[in-house]
Amino acid sequence: MISGKQLHGLKVLDKNGIVLGVVQDLLADKQSGIIKGFIINLPGFISTLAFLSGQDVLSMDLSGMIVADKSCLKRMSKAKQQDRSSLRMGEIETAKGYITDILLEPDRISAVEISQGVLNDIRVGRQTIPWDEV
Repeated sequence: MISGKQLHGLKVLDKNGIVLGVVQDLLADKQSGIIKGFIINLPGFISTLAFLSGQDVLSMDLSGMIVADKSCLKRMSKAKQQDRSSLRMGEIETAKGYITDILLEPDRISAVEISQGVLNDIRVGRQTIPWDEV
């Protein structure tokens, strides 16, 4: 399982190990937590964003996210970048506390880690709650 903190900046590589970009954000369904895809920052003189469907990810661990080839990355238009139908990593909220991290399975957000303040974190520790309780 990988966390949201580990996901941000994760290298995206093709099957041959060539770096295609880095993960900038995650797009997930607001209700189910199912991962729709990832926003990838492509290298170059002018930074460009691309969308990578979650279905195109062959494997993902701390060393990187593997895809078949660069054709899996679809350049994002300005309109697509502003799309509000999907939830981004930084937009996840809960009334139970401040979200400090998210935990991901290969295809969905499984849980969130929350903090209810520094003193409470020291006293009781941070809580992890399942996605369906967020």
